[in-house]
Formats: sequence, C-alpha cells, structure tokens
Amino acid sequence: MTTPSLIKLAASLCRSKKISDNTSGDVGCALLSEKGNVYVLHPCGRCREFMRQIDKHNMETEVILGKDRSVKLKELLPYDGDFSKV
Repeated sequence: MTTPSLIKLAASLCRSKKISDNTSGDVGCALLSEKGNVYVLHPCGRCREFMRQIDKHNMETEVILGKDRSVKLKELLPYDGDFSKV
C-alpha cells in the first residue's frame, strides 16, 4: 500500500467539528501491519500512547502528518515511558 493511499484512508475518517475554541475529529490514522493488514482509526493522544504500550518498537512507527511530512511516533509523545525525568 502506498503512502498516498494510506493518507486517503485516514482522511476518510475525518469529521472535523468546531467546539468552542477547539477543533475535534480532524485526525485520522491508517496503520499498515507487517502482515499487510490495514487498520483505520483516529489517533488522539491516548491512541498514540496505546500504540506505544502495545510494543516498544512502535515508537519507530512512521506517522504521516501530510503529503510531504512524517515523523516517528516517539516524536509525538512527550516521554518514552521513563517518567523519572519528569
């Protein structure tokens, strides 16, 4: 599966709503597993944390933020699980 097709799947989830001064529902996620399965969900902060908790190697997961930009999951989370630094 290509990056553009994953972006299209993720975008199909977005149902952006303005709530007071905030926006909700403007993020979608399409996860491609090693076995080739695609999972589509909304990756809020809790979802990103859940992805981290499932397997520590998920911190290296590439998160596509737009057509020409992506970062590793570890760049979107404030701590790597070592809360002694807090």
